[in-house]
Order: sequence, then C-alpha cells, then structure tokens
Amino acid sequence: MMTFFLFIYGTCLGSTAMALAIRYTQGESAWWPRSHCDICHQALPHWQLWPIVSFIALRGRCFYCKTRLSPISLFVEVTIGILATTIGNSHSLLVVTWLIMWSYAALCDRVSLTFPGWISYMGLYLSVGDRPPLFLTLVLFTTIGHFAWQHWSHPLLGDGDVDLILQYTLIFGLEMLGPWLASACLMALVTHGNNQRRQAFIPWLTLSAIMWWL
Repeated sequence: MMTFFLFIYGTCLGSTAMALAIRYTQGESAWWPRSHCDICHQALPHWQLWPIVSFIALRGRCFYCKTRLSPISLFVEVTIGILATTIGNSHSLLVVTWLIMWSYAALCDRVSLTFPGWISYMGLYLSVGDRPPLFLTLVLFTTIGHFAWQHWSHPLLGDGDVDLILQYTLIFGLEMLGPWLASACLMALVTHGNNQRRQAFIPWLTLSAIMWWL
C-alpha cells in the first residue's frame, strides 16, 4: 500500500516539475496564472490535471483546441512515480529528491539550454550538506566556475553539466562515474547523431542517473 501512495505522490511531483519547467522556459510566473493549455491558453479544470489519468482520458490532446499533448509529460509522471517508490530510508529520500530536482533542471535545459541557478547550489547541499567545510568550499568553487564559464567562448560542456557530474560523483562515488557517463553519452549519440548544433546534455545525464538508481 505504501508503494502505491509513493507512486501517486511521485506522479504529482512529476506533473508539477513538468508544469514549472514549461513556465520557466516560457518566462511565466510559477504561481500565476492558473494551469492552462500552452496553445489556446484555456484554463484547465481540476479533472484535466490528474497525473497520467488525465492524459489517457484526453487521449493525449487538449480538450479545447485538440492540440496534441507532449508524451514527455506522461513519461515524466510515470518515471518520477516509479522513482518515488524507491524511497525507504533517509538516504534514498535524499537521492530521490536530488534526482527529481535535476529532472526539473533537465526539462528546462532540454528547451532553453539553461535552468534556474539555485539548483546547482541546492544539489550541492543535498550532496555534502552534512559536511559544512566541504560544502562551503564547493559553493565557492561552483560560483567561480559559473563566472568563468560566462567568459569562455566555446566550452565543451555547460557549467550545469559539470555541476551535475560533480554532485553525482559525490553521492555515488567514482566507481559509478564511468558507467553512468557512458550510458548518458550513448543515449545522446543515438538521439542526436552527428548533429553539430549545441545540444542539452543534462537530460541524458539525469535519465542515465535515474536508470542506474532504479
């Protein structure tokens, strides 16, 4: 029964993360206006906001303008729902919270190649917050790194990618770094191929992290 409730809570968190990411990439307030269709801007009643159920009931289309809804929203709700079922103690709660937070960052990065800067620092806190000297040192280096990246004309990785890689290493250890990065790179290569345009890498890093955790 607990697993069921954790799944339900997880789908709600996934739905919220998706909605907040859309608002972030579109420059909208996180609080106002109420939930609405991104195309016709019609306000959505409560029955259209149920995770998974509403998507299936609406057959993946807006009830009003019939625009096809992104299947990514359904994928996010299901994935974070499953992720939440792995919570069993304080450590797993910390890891799942960290993964959900970076999932939100991944959704933002996928569209805008950026995400709210507070995620890097909150991620650090979740990673080493129980070790204040190390946490404060990493906050300093992270801040310096972000400043340096703004003046680097052609970085091979985004500063958010570096933040995520560092935090993953702090949480899971060096022994998991290789397999995790290999999986993320493989998914990115299969999806984007030889595309020379700048691509978001945080979604693949996050998806790989979730897969290895599960």
